[in-house]
Amino acid sequence: MLDNLFPVAGLVSIVCLPTGEAYIGYSKDITTGVQTIFDQLEAGRHRNPRFQEAFDDYGRDQFFVRIILESTDKAETDALKQSLLNSDQYSFNKSQDVKGVDPALVKDMVEIIRTPWGRFKSAYRAAIDAPTRLVDPGWVRRACFQPEAPITEADYRASAYLVTCHEPDVIGETWQSLGFGTSYCDSKTAEQIHQQRR
Repeated sequence: MLDNLFPVAGLVSIVCLPTGEAYIGYSKDITTGVQTIFDQLEAGRHRNPRFQEAFDDYGRDQFFVRIILESTDKAETDALKQSLLNSDQYSFNKSQDVKGVDPALVKDMVEIIRTPWGRFKSAYRAAIDAPTRLVDPGWVRRACFQPEAPITEADYRASAYLVTCHEPDVIGETWQSLGFGTSYCDSKTAEQIHQQRR
């Protein structure tokens, strides 16, 4: 899981693929910071009971780590972290407040799921609206949160969406090339996107 991480400072998120619940944190050394969190979870002693419960229920392989921002600028990372915490998308964080953040730097932002069939406020909503109706929210999160990853033969065989909507020659392409990914927008725009999908 940590193979694609290297010792840099920045903001990282850990996402539970089945539920979409997530943690966001800053570390001077992302690899070490993330490993410490997983060590605590595996030992059953993480300080957030909900995070620990989800880890116990789903196991490590159902958690995805991604770097949100590589930066040593603490003011920048704190402001982005607070902006994202304000979006209510990070329920595994024990505190929803970043200490000492400059309020002038905090923006109103929400992460949006981008798929070939539209933009959504949640992977759950994207799965409901998928053209094949056989798409799991965890699968949507995996494709959107690692858009640069190549589509494997196992991905193709396991996905009703890929089998129904694409030929096998899509194997080796990236999820991003098919239109999967994430982006950020303000909460008003996110709510409009959500309302359009109802």
